[in-house]
Amino acid sequence: SDEKRLQSIDGSGDVLAQVSAACYRKNFDGAFAALDKIYAEYKKHPGYWTQLGTCYYLQGQYRKSILYYNKALEINKDYAPAYNNIGVLYLKDNKDQKALLAFEKAAKLNPFSMTPLFNMAQLGLEYGLVDKSQEYFKILHEKDSKDVDVLSGLASTYVFQKRLPEALELYAQIPSPYLSRPDISLNYVVTLKLAGQVEKAKT
Repeated sequence: SDEKRLQSIDGSGDVLAQVSAACYRKNFDGAFAALDKIYAEYKKHPGYWTQLGTCYYLQGQYRKSILYYNKALEINKDYAPAYNNIGVLYLKDNKDQKALLAFEKAAKLNPFSMTPLFNMAQLGLEYGLVDKSQEYFKILHEKDSKDVDVLSGLASTYVFQKRLPEALELYAQIPSPYLSRPDISLNYVVTLKLAGQVEKAKT
């Protein structure tokens, strides 16, 4: 997948997690109502503003989302999720270099968070920085060997290196429903064809 990942809020309890789930389900009215109710309690927590920014991002209101991500950084200039999500916004605006700097900052501030690393791996793949991308994907794979986006991304790096058996071994670990996802299936079919498995590719 070439989709970049927003980073979830952290250290902020169940309420914001529920708001996050509501926004991803496109229940924006419910999410904003819940955020209004907890404003007094959470207004000094950067996670509150980051979550508000993400709800606006998911609505396609990118200008509002950047305002709230920056508000989170006013409260805590070292709040990694806000930097990651600003990086995703930079990508939407085709400012890839700024996006990379934001992802690097987020990764440096929170080395245990895998989201900025995933975004850097994807960006590296898009620019043909295969070795660097592979390095990131391998770290991600060690942390979560079942993440289909990581498996697909790592497989893509092997395809670029013409290491087709290793790529196919990774695709074999992706559950079949995900193999039909357009972004994954296209890469998988190309890999099969390059490996000489034409009939399987046609299927």
